[in-house]
Amino acid sequence: MTPRALITAGPTRARLDAVRFVMNTSSGALGAAIAAEGLARGWLVDLVSGAGSVRPPAHAGLTIHPVSWLSDLEPMLQRLSETGAFSAVFHAMAVMDFAPSEARPEKRASGAPWTIELHPTPKMIDRFGVWFPNACLVGFKLESGITEAELVSRAARLARRCGADIVVANLLEWVETGYRCLVVDRDGIVRAEVAGREATAAWLWRHVEVHRPVPVPATGSHDMIGGN
Repeated sequence: MTPRALITAGPTRARLDAVRFVMNTSSGALGAAIAAEGLARGWLVDLVSGAGSVRPPAHAGLTIHPVSWLSDLEPMLQRLSETGAFSAVFHAMAVMDFAPSEARPEKRASGAPWTIELHPTPKMIDRFGVWFPNACLVGFKLESGITEAELVSRAARLARRCGADIVVANLLEWVETGYRCLVVDRDGIVRAEVAGREATAAWLWRHVEVHRPVPVPATGSHDMIGGN
């Protein structure tokens, strides 16, 4: 049976009124690279893709699930959890930490100040253990303006909290100057330091296939970066 993976990627956005919205910054490029690598290795891939995300080329094994708004994400993930077993889940989507509690149904008139209150949003990854209990879960942690040691500590806490096997941790400064990340486990051990999105995707798939063996030949990239 061909193994199946779920990947979330790209930004999320929330409405302010009928024509305006707030949105975070994420290209979805890493998620697209992970999807492409998984397809090359013979996996079926379901890609939950935020508005404007980079997407991999069309492929017979790829199913794309567009998500236009933050409010659409939870129902989409819950619905996918009911469609069959996933062997691996990569939650790379940049889910907004803050969003307006409600949107105006009409367009707000211009010309006057507008104070908007944002409220914390639920940590979606904390529900993945219920939705995808048998999957190897890979989490992602983006921070800015902190030390590398603190980044590793926060990534390990996230892994323990949500049950992720590993967490891909990086700083905004690293993303803006190319791409570099640390792969951190629940014990706070740095399992690899990887440069480049494609190399990161290859490392993650090697890890997943070791922990979730599949009966298909691996045909993707095999150049080792770091180590398991």
